[in-house]
Amino acid sequence: MSKCSVLRPPCLYRLYNSEPTLDLDSRNYAVAGYCLAAMTDGHGIGAQPCNDLNEREHSSSLICFGMLYLNISMLGAEKSSDLEDTDVRLGADGHVSSISDPNRMIGRIDKRHHSLLNLLEREGLQLQMSLGQQPGSSPKYGTSSDLALRAILYGLRTHIPPLVDVLSAQELYLQLPIQPRLDALYHNPQSLFNEPYLKTTHGIFHPQHDCPDVTTSIIEPKNILDGFTTGSSLEETECTNLITTSLKLHQKQALSFMLAREGGWRFEPHAEDVWSIATTRDNQFCGYVNNVDGSTQNLPPAPCHGGIIADTMGYGKTLTMISLIAHELSEVANTSQGYSVSPYTTMIVVPANLLGYWHKELTKHTKPGSVRWHLENGSKRLKKAAGLRSIDVLLVSYPTLARDWTTCKSTSILFQTRWHRVILDEAHSIKNPQAVTARAACDIMARNRWAVTGTPITNRLLDLFPLLKFIGASPYNKKDVFLSRISDLVRQGQGHEQLAVTRVKRLLSAMMLRRSKELPLPDKTELLVSVRLNEREAQLYNEAKDRALSTIDSALSLIASSNSYRNILQKIDVLRQICAFGRSNTPISVTPTARSPLRENDWDQYAATKAFSQMLDLGLHTVCAECSTPILTLADENAGQAVLYLTQCLRAWCKSCYEVELDGETSCGPRICACPTPCVVAPAAVSEPAASLSFEVTGESIGYHDTPSKIRALVDDLQKQMPGTKSVVFSFWKATLDIARTSFDRSGIHCLQIDGSVKSKERAKILETFSAPNEIQVLLLSLSCGALGLTLTAASRAYLMEPQWNPAIEDQAFARVHRITQVQETTMIRYVMEDTIEQYVRKVQDGKRDLVTAFLSPRGDSRDVSLEKLRELRNYI
Repeated sequence: MSKCSVLRPPCLYRLYNSEPTLDLDSRNYAVAGYCLAAMTDGHGIGAQPCNDLNEREHSSSLICFGMLYLNISMLGAEKSSDLEDTDVRLGADGHVSSISDPNRMIGRIDKRHHSLLNLLEREGLQLQMSLGQQPGSSPKYGTSSDLALRAILYGLRTHIPPLVDVLSAQELYLQLPIQPRLDALYHNPQSLFNEPYLKTTHGIFHPQHDCPDVTTSIIEPKNILDGFTTGSSLEETECTNLITTSLKLHQKQALSFMLAREGGWRFEPHAEDVWSIATTRDNQFCGYVNNVDGSTQNLPPAPCHGGIIADTMGYGKTLTMISLIAHELSEVANTSQGYSVSPYTTMIVVPANLLGYWHKELTKHTKPGSVRWHLENGSKRLKKAAGLRSIDVLLVSYPTLARDWTTCKSTSILFQTRWHRVILDEAHSIKNPQAVTARAACDIMARNRWAVTGTPITNRLLDLFPLLKFIGASPYNKKDVFLSRISDLVRQGQGHEQLAVTRVKRLLSAMMLRRSKELPLPDKTELLVSVRLNEREAQLYNEAKDRALSTIDSALSLIASSNSYRNILQKIDVLRQICAFGRSNTPISVTPTARSPLRENDWDQYAATKAFSQMLDLGLHTVCAECSTPILTLADENAGQAVLYLTQCLRAWCKSCYEVELDGETSCGPRICACPTPCVVAPAAVSEPAASLSFEVTGESIGYHDTPSKIRALVDDLQKQMPGTKSVVFSFWKATLDIARTSFDRSGIHCLQIDGSVKSKERAKILETFSAPNEIQVLLLSLSCGALGLTLTAASRAYLMEPQWNPAIEDQAFARVHRITQVQETTMIRYVMEDTIEQYVRKVQDGKRDLVTAFLSPRGDSRDVSLEKLRELRNYI
């Protein structure tokens, strides 16, 4: 009898199959957990709450955990097709018989699996058993020896922790159930993430054998950690009287978590921690046990004080971190020995555009004078460490940190001071461990280390490593250990990838706090509103579509140059303009900007600026390759203009990071791009995206009948709202906001507007005015400055005027309205023009930046790839 092969866990292999493989001499595949004998030794299966399930899933709700494939020795030689899907039951000594014919013995499972199933039934789990094809066998030509016993497990939330331990100890892994008959929630406790609200009645669990060409799949979460939560059973810690804002329940729990983690490893036998102490039966010390992977060692692990705060957007992470800082400041300092600064001085590293936001939050949430902070920026930088003695918090930007590390590490107070605590805000900024910013962050000397990010993992498990390295989570702060014991297991197959998932969940349960939006927030309704083009717009759109298709066909039939690709993008740009503005290059009080033809072989400021402008017009959200700061947010610091550096392969660098990279150039050259032959780099001027044509919109320039259909739909909806209702209108393009404002003025709708031309100080005044009870109904807000550092809970309605290539931009914008300070029910409206390019943008969201980049880049190294992308794009149109 051949051993039943183990399926890969759903989705994981495909997500992580791009990870590098190392040829390591030894790997430790030990599974931490209880063995089956220990679980049956008079104790039974325990009942601890599971942190992964949402609170909505009450402990009495029936849950389907998934399905096990178990080997069965068949008694006959029948065809597998005759026995497949036969419902069976388990008898004495592991005998398996048909439910419809109890006297018919079909086969027998081994003693180990028989004991396991009996244990599960004794502890209250329900089993649904049938016969099915072993993974990898052919249903058409198979014999009965190709069959396996399929056991679907149902139980309660309290069964989850011990069930995971038992199955992991037996190296058994739950798979997607086939034909579950009980109506239950579906939650696989061995999977890193689960689709929320999925039930066994969903069609994915009930394949139709007579429809072989039909494939049904679960839509994967945008974030790999969606559905994964920790810390639901934490105690609450009250904040000190230095904090003037009342903490929510989840923030008090976060404070408990952080204070516990700053205490270091607990080494307790049953604590949810990475390390514990192993003892003999007579309670003698015999080593340290790694609870994540089961390894042991004689020497104590390196200390680790800190962790990862990964609550999703809207949880008030900034206030949570401020409460941690204030908690110790209210106590008498008694550990000042060895510090060159105040005993509890914290350094907070943030993106440059969030320095003002942190200053505002510290002012808002603390008693005047109780927490002293300093912005380490520009001419206000401290020269000597002595200046830190009267400072509790030092705010510094990532570019400043990187610049000091490169140019003056040996003398900089940032690296020559031993801090009590360092906090990285937007910690995904160090996702590249080889980048200057990440290396600088890891070189900060601090007792307590915190990484704050809502996206600790984006595409693969390896994304976790830079964060673990920064916080010093031994032994996983060493790359070879992280790869061999976790990340690299995914490529092993044969069940090792499920072992990686189990280990990651144990590691993150100890080191990371993450709660997704199960807060008691008011209800949120999300609507997708389709708007039809009017007759004039439809005529313009169809003509533009024909031109775009003609250009694509020409490029496909010839050896296309990069200019051809950009011409295609210009045609796509026109289609989006018609959807947004109801016109393309038809003047609206326009003074066209003269533009000379693009020079094919030149990459200078003109070419780079033009390419970047097209990227903006297409709605691409561009961030610095080093510090991840959105490029457009830097425009505030340069009177509406900012300078970036753009490579020919369209990798953008903010000015600060580019200069740091050049200063740190080694014999191998700067790491400006990843191309085999380094690209030419050119500066580019950046301004607010307003579509390819620049124009001023005035009250006289647009008549009522010229108002774009989408704007008319917006005005109509706003006029239906109750008096006092406040709304936020988001758009990537300033021109859309300008046209909307003109229409609002005509319709008597009072509004305010924030875009890239509005200075930071003016924005604060506008937001204050909008939030106050008054006649202002609408805030028009550019997405280029509306996703970071803003709270817009005065509004109960939010409108997004066009779909974005990156859906994270949409989520960030809406999260500014639906967050913890919101007390009203909210409605989120997304507008999309029917039967247009906008519908295709929604289909390919977050996955086609490479498509656009391939067309914009003038380098010819990947022309075959670009042609393939062209064919793909043609289908989208």
